[in-house]
Amino acid sequence: MTQLETFSKVFSSFPGLGAFFGGKKSAVAVEFSDNILKIIELALEKEKFLVKNYAIVNLEEESFRQDSKQTVMSFTGKVVKEILEKNGFENVEEVNICIPGSAAFITSFSVFCSDLADLNAIVQAELPKYIPVPIEDVVYGWQADKLRKINYNAGNSQESDRVGGKEEFAITMVALMKDISKNYEEVFGKSGLVVNLLETDIFCLMESLAGDFDGSFVIFDIGREEGKLIFGVNRKLVASKIVQVSEKAIVESIARFLRISKERAFQIKNSDQNNEVTADLKKEIFSLLLADSIKELQTRIKQDDKKPSGIILSGVGSIMPGLKEYIAEQTGLKVVYGNPWNNVSFSSQTDDFKKNLPYLGLELAAVCGLAKLALNPKSN
Repeated sequence: MTQLETFSKVFSSFPGLGAFFGGKKSAVAVEFSDNILKIIELALEKEKFLVKNYAIVNLEEESFRQDSKQTVMSFTGKVVKEILEKNGFENVEEVNICIPGSAAFITSFSVFCSDLADLNAIVQAELPKYIPVPIEDVVYGWQADKLRKINYNAGNSQESDRVGGKEEFAITMVALMKDISKNYEEVFGKSGLVVNLLETDIFCLMESLAGDFDGSFVIFDIGREEGKLIFGVNRKLVASKIVQVSEKAIVESIARFLRISKERAFQIKNSDQNNEVTADLKKEIFSLLLADSIKELQTRIKQDDKKPSGIILSGVGSIMPGLKEYIAEQTGLKVVYGNPWNNVSFSSQTDDFKKNLPYLGLELAAVCGLAKLALNPKSN
């Protein structure tokens, strides 16, 4: 079962979802995080993706919220509709929403099964152990990947006797509170937009970036206010973890060490032409902020049977000279910046997009992956 097929079952209550599997000519994907709204529209032409339009809006700098008591969710649908109209997105009736992985329950476990016909019942029986709320309060989906077959006569170990003749499957389970999914549907519906697909940023990033490596890989996403490590193999999720490193933390550290304003620290962070942050200071900042992340990476590398092919950096927080090299030195792995633009071309109306591709790739990786999933569900 592919990830999108999993989520098509999870969120099948949304109107219009079935249209995904009839094939679409274009798809609009939306992500709201850290007060930044990101939108991209991709079209699929002759098996290649085309960027038709995009928008990145800092809601703190815009006067969208007239009532300070409004919740973020209550005005998001209206804001998205307004931005779509202002930025030349034409005739958009359906959107795909990228939600934070922290909003969902995501876990992995293994089960043993001798007959595939029984796999669904076995997984259903296991789910309550991993979902910390009543099953009836969530919508959920899962995918199964065969790990190994254990022969009954493989030996005299207790494990062989217990699971003899059965196959082991790795199960990846994702669940979302029904209230959250219903809220998205209602809020966007009031603005005349149909929600076709809800997907977590974790799977969106995997779809967008995992093609950079074969086999086992790690995506290290450093956002504005939080970071995450995503471990996968063959484009499938193995595990994910929120880590305490972000662009905000890096900027605050530079400001504190140099005793300068955060505004100046932000400029220094993104520049490779300054002498204020020495190599030693960078190393001190990185060792302080990345200690837990590096430890997690090193532990995973030791535990995995197969060493990861490399680490893919993503998120605007990863833009700092020396960061990539430091992570490579500490882990012994190849480290590259993620490139969501594989098999993607750009329309003549997006010249500024072309000039800023590296930065925009880090900023728009998740929504780009979601739009690709919407247009090509079998790709995953």
